[in-house]
Amino acid sequence: MLLLPLLGAAAAFYFSQGGTLVLLISLDTVRADRVGCYGYDRAQTQFIDQLAADGTVFRNAITAATFTPASHASIFTGLCPCKHGVRFPWRFRGQDLAPHVRTLAELFKAKGYETAAFISARPLQSKIHSLNRGFDLYDESYLSDKTRVGEAQHQRRADETVDAACDWIAARKSPNCFVFIHLFDAHDGEIDPPAEFEKQYRARVAEQKGGSTARSPRRLRREFDRYDCEVAWMDSEIRRMAGRVSSMRGRRDVYFVVLADHGEGLGEHDYKRHAERIYQEQLHVPLIWNGPRVAAGKVIDTFVRTVDVVPTLAELLGLDVPEGLDGASLVPLFHGRDAADRICYSETRHPLVNRGEALFSIIKNRRKLIYAPQSGRFEYYNLRKDPDESHDLAAAGGFDGLLAELKKHDLSTDAARKEDVDAEVEEGLAALGYVDEASSSSGKTNRDR
Repeated sequence: MLLLPLLGAAAAFYFSQGGTLVLLISLDTVRADRVGCYGYDRAQTQFIDQLAADGTVFRNAITAATFTPASHASIFTGLCPCKHGVRFPWRFRGQDLAPHVRTLAELFKAKGYETAAFISARPLQSKIHSLNRGFDLYDESYLSDKTRVGEAQHQRRADETVDAACDWIAARKSPNCFVFIHLFDAHDGEIDPPAEFEKQYRARVAEQKGGSTARSPRRLRREFDRYDCEVAWMDSEIRRMAGRVSSMRGRRDVYFVVLADHGEGLGEHDYKRHAERIYQEQLHVPLIWNGPRVAAGKVIDTFVRTVDVVPTLAELLGLDVPEGLDGASLVPLFHGRDAADRICYSETRHPLVNRGEALFSIIKNRRKLIYAPQSGRFEYYNLRKDPDESHDLAAAGGFDGLLAELKKHDLSTDAARKEDVDAEVEEGLAALGYVDEASSSSGKTNRDR
């Protein structure tokens, strides 16, 4: 367990009082290859890297969808989007979480845990997709705070979210709590980390590169990568949260599950966002486990999925496992068993918002097929030899087996737009770039969130 050696004997006393705290932390829009423990030498993610070093890191975790609501719904349910029902971000009918689907929060609640979620941006707002199901508290209070202006009306910085989560944990009388923490900072550059943090980050990068901010400010400004800085900022806030949690009585076992809902295009395939593409830069996400029953110091190369989170936590903590999950427990992999790659299905129907093509993919035996059924277009890649998806092999064929596997899923592209929409939600999502220009009264263009 990571926190005790890091924080000393006092923490060991506090944690000896009993109970279990599960922290599921979503780093919105963070791709795996921008985290230090995944080999990125410019990363400033020391705390996440330490969690990985003292726990288990999955080097090839694949998300089920490339935009925020659908991907989180899969994390919460262990189901692919076609089963849980959340397949569009907004403005389409029938996009609430299916009534019969049980969520991770509901499973913890049934086990006697207190449950809370702390949301950092409007796309996960409860009134849109009903993702608050099973949480005693679904904290999105900043969305109704009339004193907030600009982008702060629609999202909040990591330190605000972490403070809200820690205050709630500190006030609990129950020893058993499940807490979901959603951090949105890397999603866009509208809300910056604190200026002092940025200054310190630049200095660390300069030291890492053998330079100094005093000698070469112009070069550093040019090389400074805001995305990396925002990832580093979230890492620092997770560290601060761990420190606060360690000082609270009544916790014995602490589980960290750190993952991302999807990645981000940073120019690969001529694309700089995530929602309307389905390449590995959008699908490949960090997945790190740390806790009492998690293997320490283990790096697992097996292809796994974010839909595996629900059954894994269920096995670790004795939760009831719903029938028909698409995910499967990762616990055998912690112990060196069942190392075969899992079949990874992913989709994005987000392009239909802008009258584009829905995209579906399947990865099996490290071969990947991308299919756009509206045009009948295919892309086919050998990820073992071509992890960057530079060489499309579709013209040569040979992917019939993958296509048959893909067609086991619902690949429909039909969707009915809502005739009436909530004006507040519409305005907020337009401000974040979620609403296409033709539909938005704000006049902003869609930035493929």
